[in-house]
Amino acid sequence: MVQTTMADLFQDTKQRWLDEARQTARKIIATTGKATIEDVLEQCPRPTYLHRNVTGSVFQHEDFEPVGFTASRRKVSHGRVVRVWQLKHEPYHWGDI
Repeated sequence: MVQTTMADLFQDTKQRWLDEARQTARKIIATTGKATIEDVLEQCPRPTYLHRNVTGSVFQHEDFEPVGFTASRRKVSHGRVVRVWQLKHEPYHWGDI
């Protein structure tokens, strides 16, 4: 009999959300050519029971590459910069940021 621990369940939930968020990012990039974490979170909010640091792992995947920075649109961020990402195989036009 295989024992499933709470840690296993949280890891599974975290991975499922990351997979969904990455798929959302791919769809946004396919439509607009670029994406930020704010774009992804608007369509795929992070569950409140997952630690907020998990959000930083969304673009830490071989499919994505950074292409620049832009000011945050969220009021709570007070205009701090966020990364702009694209798919690695897509050419990016710098004038589009």
